[in-house]
Amino acid sequence: MISQVLRSEARLRRLSKDCLSRRSAPPRFQLQLDQAVVEFVMHCEDMQLALTGSMIIARAKWILHRMGLPSPL
Repeated sequence: MISQVLRSEARLRRLSKDCLSRRSAPPRFQLQLDQAVVEFVMHCEDMQLALTGSMIIARAKWILHRMGLPSPL
């Protein structure tokens, strides 16, 4: 997950301003979900807990449920 974020940052930095302005903004709930998942991962890292992809997906589904949104996962 974190490696995907880092790769995305590098890829986005290479895009021109015109290309970035043409990209549609993600839905607001997606930004909130991403932030909540990143906070969860950072909290687990602080506590030195090992996470699996399944655990992160389960947490994302739980967050979506708490937000009252259907789970696309």
